[in-house]
Amino acid sequence: MVGDWLKKLFQSPKPTWSLDDPTPRLKEAPYTFFVPSPERIALLQPKDLVKLIFRSAGPRENWDAEKMWVEVTDVHGDSFFGMLANDPFDIPQLKAGDRIEFQKRNIIDLELAN
Repeated sequence: MVGDWLKKLFQSPKPTWSLDDPTPRLKEAPYTFFVPSPERIALLQPKDLVKLIFRSAGPRENWDAEKMWVEVTDVHGDSFFGMLANDPFDIPQLKAGDRIEFQKRNIIDLELAN
């Protein structure tokens, strides 16, 4: 019994959402789908906003994915951390203020604070 309890305690929960890599979409539609240049992404710092595509792990009532803004809080090389800036419409596992880790490749838009 104790072994089952410990096993459940240390099992990682299944992810309920993921971040899209927009590269395939960019290749399919280079004239209608845009992403920021590497030079603009290199300017990112805390308080800037980035837009990411969040995808639900399972089918949802309205949408399987949503584009949402994240406020950057930390930058560590190619890794970024931020807080979700709004509540999603159809991904109940997420809420405004949730900590989000993402990579340069996930960014589809950005707004620099300064």
